[in-house]
Amino acid sequence: MKKNSYYNISSYYVLLYLFLIIAFGINKNCYGQIVNDLPRGAQQSSTKKDSSAMKQDSVVIAVKLKAVSFNLENIFDTIPFKDSILTADFPYFNDLDRFDFPVLDNGYIGSSSRPLAGFGYNTGFKLGLNQYDLYNIDTRYFHISNVPLTTLYFSPGSEPSEFTTRARFSKNFKDVSLNINYARINNIGKYKDQNNKHTNLDVGLWKGNLESRFNTFFNFMVSVNEEHHNGGISNENLLYEGAYLYRQNVPVNLSEAVSRYDNYRLSLTEYYELHRNSKRYFGFSPYLIGEIEYSKGFYKFYDKNVSGDDVVYKSYIVDEIGLRNYTGFNHISTDFSLFGVKKSSNYIKIGFNYKRIKYTHEPLATNSANQVYVYSRSSIGILNNVLLNWNTKFHFGDFRGDYDLKFGAKYKNRYFTIGGSINRGVYSASFYDNNLWLSHRKVYVNSFKKIKDSEISGILSVDKLGFSAAINAHLINNYIFYDDSLMARQMTGNLSYASLNIKENIKLWIFHLDNSVYLFNGSSRNKPLPKYTLKSKFYITPKLFKKRLKLNTGFEFNYWDKFHNYGYNPVLANYFVQQNTKLDNYRRLDFFLSAKIDQFLFFVRINHILFYADHFVPFKVISYPQNDMFYRIGVQWTLVQ
Repeated sequence: MKKNSYYNISSYYVLLYLFLIIAFGINKNCYGQIVNDLPRGAQQSSTKKDSSAMKQDSVVIAVKLKAVSFNLENIFDTIPFKDSILTADFPYFNDLDRFDFPVLDNGYIGSSSRPLAGFGYNTGFKLGLNQYDLYNIDTRYFHISNVPLTTLYFSPGSEPSEFTTRARFSKNFKDVSLNINYARINNIGKYKDQNNKHTNLDVGLWKGNLESRFNTFFNFMVSVNEEHHNGGISNENLLYEGAYLYRQNVPVNLSEAVSRYDNYRLSLTEYYELHRNSKRYFGFSPYLIGEIEYSKGFYKFYDKNVSGDDVVYKSYIVDEIGLRNYTGFNHISTDFSLFGVKKSSNYIKIGFNYKRIKYTHEPLATNSANQVYVYSRSSIGILNNVLLNWNTKFHFGDFRGDYDLKFGAKYKNRYFTIGGSINRGVYSASFYDNNLWLSHRKVYVNSFKKIKDSEISGILSVDKLGFSAAINAHLINNYIFYDDSLMARQMTGNLSYASLNIKENIKLWIFHLDNSVYLFNGSSRNKPLPKYTLKSKFYITPKLFKKRLKLNTGFEFNYWDKFHNYGYNPVLANYFVQQNTKLDNYRRLDFFLSAKIDQFLFFVRINHILFYADHFVPFKVISYPQNDMFYRIGVQWTLVQ
């Protein structure tokens, strides 16, 4: 029944939606022309034409939309609003597939995930949960637009209650701007006792404009991630006992295991220009920035029925009423900084941050910590072609000794771009690395040494040839990982690994061939890596019906080499190292099609289209199969008034 519901329910919804939009939506007076550049300070409504900024879309439209966006890391570094259909940003069935780097996940939309090679550490206090970060929306995010702007995205699933949706809204009210960013995932996996719900909401109010002396920003953010865990399937052989075996019949290890990770944040930020634009220091306009922020949240895991505890929970402690894990936290922080801006890509920021942290964990003991650090950030262009940047942070208080130093440079001319960076950091272990209490009993209390990470990276790109190569190498001392017993461990020696990413995008008329290869090399069994991963995409981008209809359709192939894949620990939502099993090569071929008329986009994506030919079920993680062949449909619509 589950497979038929794709055709009987979800398809009807979208076909009806398509009919209504095609019948009433293609109206030249209802849409805005996308503008790919805009000078800063354009919050107020404007009808002036800027011939140097405008880029023709598929059809000339009466109402002109001018829009850029920015976040509060640097409000003057604006990003042009762009049409996503012909870029890597156009909607996929799965948010994880938006990235070209390889990502571990449990095989269904919204499941816990992590980049295969990792993206470094953070200083100071951290809980140790980053497995839902890839689904979170950008927070404290604002649009500048001359007309109200709304972007809607919706993709139904195999059940009426299953969907993925996103919405972004921006509107000006005199000198106040309202910005709302919302995302929601409801997913029921192919296998029983497997589903999740993700909700992300960021609401921002901005009083002022980029030409004002005062700019005040208020933000409310909520992120809720709830996942029902089945502990993986218990008999992989059943996957191959017939192409039409209902996956809901495959036995799994857990039936009532649920985790929930909530974060809430309120912040108030004030930008104050010390002098008007005519007064500059070494070409920089000075600002004072003050921020106060309050955040709270919790992580909890519980399982009333621990029938599969010997397989999934291993040496973890359970009792007659199951297994429980709870950690709650709240922070209040203040931040003061001096900010100098010269142009949109030239700034220097020096600041001070204090955060008071309280956290409660089993057996409901409350602790506190004081996090104090000074920091500096910069992005400075010199000689017209060279961009220098740094990002430094030094800790005092309870996390004294933590620091992060990052220095980079980039040279760009009309032919190529070359750049590199050097990073050095010392980082405290996370809370869950050092403490774990389950069901009111101590599992471990560690006093791990600080992690020391040295990183060097470089990049070379030639845009006209569609070529780029990036290298990244790490040397880590006191590396922390989770072993096959689900315990946190710390290496006594050094760990090193490196990656080389080569991209080649070939375009000939409407034909495109995009390739991305990652080559990995590591020195330790405690950080398993494949030798290589490949993502290759062949597609065409014709424009039909007097160029009013844009198409983007083709095939995408993903491939990973064999390696000792990670296992998954649902109690902490993390991935552990195992050396007993090497899974088969991961391979998957997908078909996709997206069609765009004005600012309305429709897409279809069919995953793993060769399943019924070879009955191969891919795995990224031990015991967690990826989905068989299935499809997703969806729509995205940009509305302007």
